[in-house]
Amino acid sequence: TGGKFGPFADQMFVGDVGYGTNTGLMRIALEKIDGEYQGACFRFIKDQPLGCQRMTFGPGHALYMASLSSGLERLVPTGTMPFDIHSMRIQPEGEGFAVSFTKPLAADARVDPAMCRVKRYHYVYSGAYGSPKADEQAVPVHSVEVSSDRKTLTMKFPVETHPLGMVYEFTFAPLADADGENLLHGEAWYTVHKIPR
Repeated sequence: TGGKFGPFADQMFVGDVGYGTNTGLMRIALEKIDGEYQGACFRFIKDQPLGCQRMTFGPGHALYMASLSSGLERLVPTGTMPFDIHSMRIQPEGEGFAVSFTKPLAADARVDPAMCRVKRYHYVYSGAYGSPKADEQAVPVHSVEVSSDRKTLTMKFPVETHPLGMVYEFTFAPLADADGENLLHGEAWYTVHKIPR
């Protein structure tokens, strides 16, 4: 929509049929590393629709969603900027990640490594349906730095990958913007295939 559906231009929305039981939509922000795409996904809507199987933008840049359980739904942006995670970038040499927000953090927001919980794991690919998380472990965050415009948080810790991709799962403690609005979704998942040099 060229930026006419909120501050998420060049990103993707994904539904999960889940036989009608999986709820909500995910949002995906990609970056290209050594010619290959990888990136992060975030929650976009938590509770509806139920079992989304198809989406399309219609007149007025509304998002129409066809779902197994909740039927046809329409989502229209309000024009109000939400305070949410916008995107994530892996840092050169695998020295951590930078997470960008749609609005600046409050000037008095306290941010320290303990407020960013990180764990990593990978999946076992086979002919069987699904996979448990393999080699799951917590990853200590060494330091956190807030940019001068307070819209980017850079977390420092060593990033590793796996031949089939390593998932980094982030959970952020409550954060607020300058207006006192809390972060809409405090979770993110980034799948690392390549580490930039």
